[in-house]
Amino acid sequence: MTKAPLGAPFFMGVDVLLDMGRTGTNVIGNGIATAVAAQWAGKLDGHPAPGLDPPVAERPAVASGKAPGAV
Repeated sequence: MTKAPLGAPFFMGVDVLLDMGRTGTNVIGNGIATAVAAQWAGKLDGHPAPGLDPPVAERPAVASGKAPGAV
């Protein structure tokens, strides 16, 4: 019967954190690659998708003087 190395539980705990970093890197890299490929193909026009709220700076001012959502 063989025993597991003493460092195995430590490695398993650290590997979980490293895996989260690898996943985040892959998500960001895939997003950038998609944007670059779309720009290269001429499919990226820089406008938001229809149905999305405009950026805060482009929204009309509130006429009532109250903050949005205030009662």
